[in-house]
Amino acid sequence: MINILILNSKKTEVEHIQRLIRDVTRACSIYVADNAMEAYGYAMNMNIGLFIVDAVLNYKKVTDVAGMDFVRNIRQIPSYKLVPVIFLSTLEDAEMYAYRELHCYKFFMRPVYPQELQAAIRDVIDNQTGGARGVLTLRNQHKIYVFDKDEIAFIKSSRDKVTIMTRTDRTELYFYTCSELLRLLDSRNFAKCNRNTIVNVRYIYLVDPVDEWIVLKHDLGKLKLGPVIKKDFLMLLN
Repeated sequence: MINILILNSKKTEVEHIQRLIRDVTRACSIYVADNAMEAYGYAMNMNIGLFIVDAVLNYKKVTDVAGMDFVRNIRQIPSYKLVPVIFLSTLEDAEMYAYRELHCYKFFMRPVYPQELQAAIRDVIDNQTGGARGVLTLRNQHKIYVFDKDEIAFIKSSRDKVTIMTRTDRTELYFYTCSELLRLLDSRNFAKCNRNTIVNVRYIYLVDPVDEWIVLKHDLGKLKLGPVIKKDFLMLLN
């Protein structure tokens, strides 16, 4: 399930975008705002996985770039630093700024071809959910990392950094949380074993509920089993 926020003052265009999204997936929640203040409310209360933003919200005001300003502001929020943004615009000069400074995923000049916009939406949704390919795709520091879900043994978070451990590699990424990654993994094979750690249950060799340790296969070490999470975690294994 992915939450999508459309920030656009053009009602007809919004309805068209909603149809494009629904043709890609029904497993989503779509939120619509026609002004930045309303959009901030959704962003603060919902975990948005894709923003589709009109660069201009007030077409009566020649200098309006409220959509761009909205994205610039949410990029200051750690959890939204790397969330995909698709811009729709009539401002050709804004394209380079949108990519370089706002790190948008796509920038479409009007008129927008529906098939191109839908393809971009599909790519984001597949990347966010792993699609049918069984992969986890993450963006970090202008790079794209693709992990085979079955190869991920566990994930640990520490402050603003997460460490993804596979059977053969260790990768450190920034600005993701365990809760966000668990949603992106979208698989019953992954569960939190403590507040800061996600484990792939297929890699578990032994669980010691008394001493609160999880021993992993393939000499990947041990993970702490959190006392608050322990009961739910053991029920999941059963």
